[in-house]
Amino acid sequence: MLSRRHLRIKVLQALYAFGNQLPDADIRVCEKNLITSINSIAELYYFYFYTLLELINYIDSLFEKKILSEPTEFHKNQAIQLLRKDKAFLKKLENKRFPTLVDEEMLSSLYRSAKDRNKFNERLKLKATDLSQDQQFLLFLVNKVIRKSEFFNSTMEDNYINWQTDKNLIIKSIVSTIKRLSIKPIKGNGHIDLNDDWDEELKFSKNLLGDTVINDSEYQEMITAKTKNWDSDRIAVLDNILMKMALCELLNFPTIPVKVTMDEYIEISKEYSTPKSKIFINGVLDKLLSQLKKDKKIIKVGRGLKN
Repeated sequence: MLSRRHLRIKVLQALYAFGNQLPDADIRVCEKNLITSINSIAELYYFYFYTLLELINYIDSLFEKKILSEPTEFHKNQAIQLLRKDKAFLKKLENKRFPTLVDEEMLSSLYRSAKDRNKFNERLKLKATDLSQDQQFLLFLVNKVIRKSEFFNSTMEDNYINWQTDKNLIIKSIVSTIKRLSIKPIKGNGHIDLNDDWDEELKFSKNLLGDTVINDSEYQEMITAKTKNWDSDRIAVLDNILMKMALCELLNFPTIPVKVTMDEYIEISKEYSTPKSKIFINGVLDKLLSQLKKDKKIIKVGRGLKN
């Protein structure tokens, strides 16, 4: 469900909350905030899917009531069928809170938004589709209908304080899940790759956060040594934290390839820091990596990772 990049971003947000006071941060408080934030993402992810399926059920009911009567193969949508018959996935949607938030008024509003779009009406007229086309229709509902609904977004903002912060992460995860839908079972009888090794992902997140806080002073010294021509006050707090997290991964996560770490933090900087951060962070990390390799401090294990 959540990629490692999403988890890195959640750790970044947890650390950023302490700003320049990171050396004095209480790891237990940081960790508690991190876990709460990650669990909130999981609930938001499944609530979005719950809303999607309820909208589809609502459209189905319009056919049953003859309100929609055009000849259509909508009910044979393969992507919808894969979602509906994946028991492990449906179990995740059994949250008592969800039905209280998705009511007739919301579904009616979402349907009106969908039917006003050409793509929706064109899809209803299709006599036959393949899985790829069916996935595209779900992505249309996710991105063009639910995502843009004022009603839906207002409900999310009223009930989930992190919605605006996590909205893009959630939708990217949902889009990725829909694109990976498989007719052949992936795990057991399931057709959905949820990437849901929760214990392992929480362990990664907590270790990344904890090791970054514990080694903050050491990492700061390393960064300062490579940025002597820079006024420390001019280095964005976010950039500093990203570089410390990258150092943490390079030194303490032996199974993560160096290139993955470098690429990930540069990509995150593009989205979350200043326009020039990518170039700055890339330059400093390159210098740090060269020094670490020279000092033989980069130790990677696993196939293709050993130095």
